[in-house]
Amino acid sequence: MRFYHIIHTKHSQKPSKIFGEFAEKVYLCGVEQSNQRKRNTMEQNDYLEFSEDGRTVIGCKKNYKGAVVITEGVTEIGENAFKGCTRLTSIEIPNSVTVIGNYAFYGCTHLTSIEIPDSVTRIGYHAFGGCMSLNSIEIPDSVTEIDAYTFSGCTNLNSIEIPDSVTMIKDWTFGGCTSLTSIEIPDSVTKIGFRAFSRCSSITSIMIPDSVIEIGKFAFYGCICLTKLHLRHKKPIDLNAMSFTSLDLSKITLYVPIGTGYAYRHHPFYSKFKEVVIER
Repeated sequence: MRFYHIIHTKHSQKPSKIFGEFAEKVYLCGVEQSNQRKRNTMEQNDYLEFSEDGRTVIGCKKNYKGAVVITEGVTEIGENAFKGCTRLTSIEIPNSVTVIGNYAFYGCTHLTSIEIPDSVTRIGYHAFGGCMSLNSIEIPDSVTEIDAYTFSGCTNLNSIEIPDSVTMIKDWTFGGCTSLTSIEIPDSVTKIGFRAFSRCSSITSIMIPDSVIEIGKFAFYGCICLTKLHLRHKKPIDLNAMSFTSLDLSKITLYVPIGTGYAYRHHPFYSKFKEVVIER
């Protein structure tokens, strides 16, 4: 594969590769570009690799250092596209992208920030796994699927907002996010997967809506700083006791809705918590 991007000229419907001297303006993927934008685009030839149709980023030179701006018209960040690009610091993704593929940014250890546009609908398996410098990320409402291990090992991630378009938090999605301090799960979620928040050792508070009907084994394993668990269920949900394996429940305060205190206090599992507090 060559490192180039498909460029459409103003007077041609067919893509052509433009090198050397340029006209005053060019059209990149059908979008008019200024001279500065044109120069920036050609610089990408040196470090980004694209599919034959120019719509998918499939690779990046491993020794590239700094920020990346992906041009409009690209629709997918392909599998392994930036995997192991340890000197990548930030990336700008255009509104034309709909998919961030499996392992797309896996192991980008110096990636500190990324903005996901609201055109993206799927974030793949291990997409940001091991991005140890990533400290915050906002997932847009357009995303309906966050795959397993997506943010696992993001040890510097301290905040994340899960949109209400997501229905499941899959296995190991946030496993090992040791700087994450709190999590609020939207009421669109029905299942929290195996080890979904395992080893999130800085989490102090979790809010689980009444839409959640299943929590997997070891979902909160190793959340040793957890002191507050907020449940919105109007009657005690039958949780797998192994979801909270390794935790001292006698140090965690359970917050429950009005009218449910007696049921929770006399439940064989929830009675093990430090105390049950009615939350208005």
